[in-house]
Amino acid sequence: TEKPTTEPVTTTTALPTTTELLTTIPTTVAPVCTDDMGLDAGLLGAHQVTVSSSKQLHFHPRVAALSHPHGWIPLLSSPSEWIQFDLLEERILTGVKTKGSPDAVYEPAWVTSYKVTYSHDGQNWNLILSPEHTEKVFLGNYDSGSVHTNYFDKPVHARYVRVYPNTWHNMPALRLELLGCYEPYPTVTTEATTTEEPIITTEGLCNICEGVPSVSPCPCSETAWWDGEQCTTRTQCPCYVGHITYAVGSTYDTEDCDQCICSLNGQPRCSKKICPSCAKDLLAVLTPSCGCVCKPCPEGTRMCPTSNICVNITSWCDGVLDCADDEVDCTTTPLPTTPPPTTPPPTTPPPTTPPPT
Repeated sequence: TEKPTTEPVTTTTALPTTTELLTTIPTTVAPVCTDDMGLDAGLLGAHQVTVSSSKQLHFHPRVAALSHPHGWIPLLSSPSEWIQFDLLEERILTGVKTKGSPDAVYEPAWVTSYKVTYSHDGQNWNLILSPEHTEKVFLGNYDSGSVHTNYFDKPVHARYVRVYPNTWHNMPALRLELLGCYEPYPTVTTEATTTEEPIITTEGLCNICEGVPSVSPCPCSETAWWDGEQCTTRTQCPCYVGHITYAVGSTYDTEDCDQCICSLNGQPRCSKKICPSCAKDLLAVLTPSCGCVCKPCPEGTRMCPTSNICVNITSWCDGVLDCADDEVDCTTTPLPTTPPPTTPPPTTPPPTTPPPT
């Protein structure tokens, strides 16, 4: 005779448990806003987008836009290269869209992974971290033409954002768009200033190292670069700080207390001077003479120990990242119930003279 089966019993008892787990543990949280922040629409001024270096002699922000045919390519294929956005005021940011380049120096190229940092002042930077509080590495592209979108685990509140290519195919070629709660940017007025020497377009005249005044006639051959004193290779171009020249491999400190080394192609690689840790709840602060002192945070703020910055107490545990620590160990993590009113950016850029590529 056949033995009785218990399969129906197993099925009926397991099903409610599985259903309960699926209904009580959320897997993803929809971002509060997913507006394009305006690079592709031409709403970011040239002064708002900067790069660590560029293969283009004259970088223009439009080169990095999703609709541009080429994309930004740093001078060096290094994970220390970055593209930076200054949104002029603090904004809520929720993600990044990326593409590669179909013809990066005669071959398709794209970024396969990248990291993101953010800042309130452009000096103190916070890495976006994973839920495990480790460095977050975002998955990038798998070809040169498809758009890949990554959303942050929590919205970020910041004025400055940097994207660092981490790994790549052929070379780090990137077109991108920040996502978040778009608001029109304030108008920046700049006063006309005079320079000590007239700015002369060097294109077609001479290969000149960055920071060196132009010369005519050119003293170098077509393949050499003028460093202000002699003809050299592009990789041996020096770094210029004011009127001081630093050869490749030299180390120096800046007025902002940054510690720098002049790398190949005359590209400075700088890092902020790190002060020794202070006692709990005290902030390590650099003095004008680049010394270190310990100070408490201003009233109404609380220290983020990982970032060594002070954040408003009202921003703590509000569901939006202001630093690496303000959303950790919160009893509840509410999503913002009233995100700032957003203004959808135009879908096409205003008519302008095409920038140099």
